[in-house]
Parts: sequence; structure tokens; C-alpha cells
Amino acid sequence: MLKTVNCFMLLAVLTIPSANLAIATEPPLLRVVKTATQGQANQMHPISIGLANGYGVTLSFLPSQQVITKAWLDNPNFVTIDGDGCLQGLPGSLNCDGPGAKVLHLKRINDLQIPGLPATNTSLLTVVTTGADGGGIYLYRINKATKPNSLIFEMVPPTPEPSTLTSPLITQLERGIKIASSQKNIEDWDNLKPKLRRVLIYLQQGHPLSKSLNNSQVSWQQIGQILELGDEKKSD
Repeated sequence: MLKTVNCFMLLAVLTIPSANLAIATEPPLLRVVKTATQGQANQMHPISIGLANGYGVTLSFLPSQQVITKAWLDNPNFVTIDGDGCLQGLPGSLNCDGPGAKVLHLKRINDLQIPGLPATNTSLLTVVTTGADGGGIYLYRINKATKPNSLIFEMVPPTPEPSTLTSPLITQLERGIKIASSQKNIEDWDNLKPKLRRVLIYLQQGHPLSKSLNNSQVSWQQIGQILELGDEKKSD
């Protein structure tokens, strides 16, 4: 009889609807934000930060190698802010050495009643930085939330634009495309021309000719015809 009861108890546990089981999931940890250069304002619109009870949010400027010189928090009645270096007005910055901070940490607190400040659920955070590229201004909109959207926001330098290469081959191909466009006597030219443009792009990015032709679906015969048109010696 005892074995029978145990079997029924096990069956009951296995048949509990999954909706009744609470599964804890961690919020996404990292959000990478690319920065502008040359001292530009870095966001046309503030980056949204959800600040929840029990979760601090970290803003890291370590990847960008910029130093935070000032941080303005418009509404401190539900947010505290701290940094890893000397910033005027921040806790721990009275007796420390260093040019500034590289990391800021935000924490949610119980609402405070601050004379002169209206009770709101949002606050604008303005961060001013300096660096080799001139630094910039970063804007964050801090919102009360039940769960954070990210725990770490990393500011990273923008990806530099790839430099374009020049070579006699590229010059000859450009000239050949221009001549072929004017003569309009190449078979299926309207379809071939955009493919040749792709070949040019691949070559300017540093790819070898064979790979550029293969990626652009251009044959050696076709490229040879265009290069012959662009041969400056023969055109003279």
C-alpha cells in the first residue's frame, strides 16, 4: 500500500502544469554602445537604462579609454551614483587622487522626498568625458523598472571605416568600366556593370583578384575584356 501511495505522489508531481513552476532567468548582462569621436554629442536620443530593485547598473568607459570628468544626475530621489575615481559631488571623491573616473555605478533606492524636486519615475544622467579623440557628452534616461534591460553598458570606440586601396589594376579596371559604359557594345552590359563594381569594391578592400571575381560572379574572360579596354597603352 505504501508503494502504491508513493507512485501516485510521484505521478502527481510529474503532471504539475509547467506554468506553476517558477524558472529564474538572468537578465542580459552587457550592452555595447558605440561612441562618437571628435568631441561630438554621442547620442541624439538618451540611452534608456532600466533600474530595478536589487540590480545595480554599471557604465564602463574602459574600452573607449576615455575619462569621465563630470556626471550630472537631474533627479537623485530614486538613484544613487558612484564612480571608481575622483568626480566632484560623488561619494568617496573628497580624498582621492586621479584625473577622473572610468566606471560609474547606479543603484535604485527607495524614493526620497527632496524639497524643490518633483516626484518622477525617470532621471536624465549626463556624462562628460575627455580623451585622445576629444571626449564627448553621453546622455542616459534612467527609468524605474521591475527588471533591468542590461547590467553593464560598455562604451566602445566606433569601428573605423575600412580604407580603400588603389593600384594600377584598380585604375585600369575603373577606366575600362568607364569606356565600356560610353561605348555600350559589351554583351549584357546592364547586368555585368554592377558585378564589375562589386569587383572594384573587393579589390579596394584588399581582396585578391581571383576572390573578387568569384564573389562577384565575373569570369576571367569578362574581366579581361574590360581590362583591355582600360589599358592606357592600347588606348593611346
